[in-house]
Amino acid sequence: MHSDDQLDRLLLATAYSGDGQTIGPVAAVYVDDVDRPAWVSIVVEADGTERLAPLARSWLYPGHRLVLAVIRRAVEGAPVAPSGHLAAEEEDVLFRYYAHVITPASSRALPASVVDARLTRATDPAAVRLRRVAVVAGRPVAVDSGTTA
Repeated sequence: MHSDDQLDRLLLATAYSGDGQTIGPVAAVYVDDVDRPAWVSIVVEADGTERLAPLARSWLYPGHRLVLAVIRRAVEGAPVAPSGHLAAEEEDVLFRYYAHVITPASSRALPASVVDARLTRATDPAAVRLRRVAVVAGRPVAVDSGTTA
């Protein structure tokens, strides 16, 4: 999923868990160096925070319905989205978090640095792994790491 039309559709979508629970509207999409969407930032209805969720194994249906492969509770506890781009270290935190919450046999507690982590935006252009794309003035644009959306 990497055409401009698909990116526009993602930015207009509402995210749902696989069991049909509403999670919230998509606030931004994080794309890699070839503009493939990898993560979405979702405004969680429960508390209004922006949380990150993976797009892997998700489905974007007509009517702007994005069904994720993770449950609502996992997204509600996910790291808080930064206002800018993500560095590789922040993406690693996301991978650790979601690997833990989707592994049924996992009984170890997550480290505090991962649970409800507040990810910082990448300020070094060389460190940027994923660019944040959000709707600004009605158009999808890459949000510079020095700005907020």
